[in-house]
Amino acid sequence: MNLDEKLPKGYIDVTLQSVTCNYDLNIIGNTFPNATEIEEIMLNNKLVEFGNCEKRKVFRGKYEMQFLIKFIQLLLQDSNSSKSVVKSKINYAFGDNLSNQQAINVFEGYAETPESLIEYLRTVTQ
Repeated sequence: MNLDEKLPKGYIDVTLQSVTCNYDLNIIGNTFPNATEIEEIMLNNKLVEFGNCEKRKVFRGKYEMQFLIKFIQLLLQDSNSSKSVVKSKINYAFGDNLSNQQAINVFEGYAETPESLIEYLRTVTQ
């Protein structure tokens, strides 16, 4: 099963003050009826594992980038208007909306390449 390019609408609400989860296993099951069922104990174990990991090294993917872009847009909006979180205007080189490709271009210089990925690429390309 492939996930859509964007997180389903209504699953989360993001503001500079909070991130609110609006889903549970039933909602996920209804949204993705062909998904493999996972027992709740396995899910809870994975949540504990995720809670104890280096998140910046483990969480990867399109939904994380989508969240980051949304968060940056909220910071920029705040810096241009109410200044409730950001006290001064932020100057930036991209247009009014930061696109996924622009974000990749900005952040690619900071990406880390773990040795395990380098080793994997060696094995599959030889």
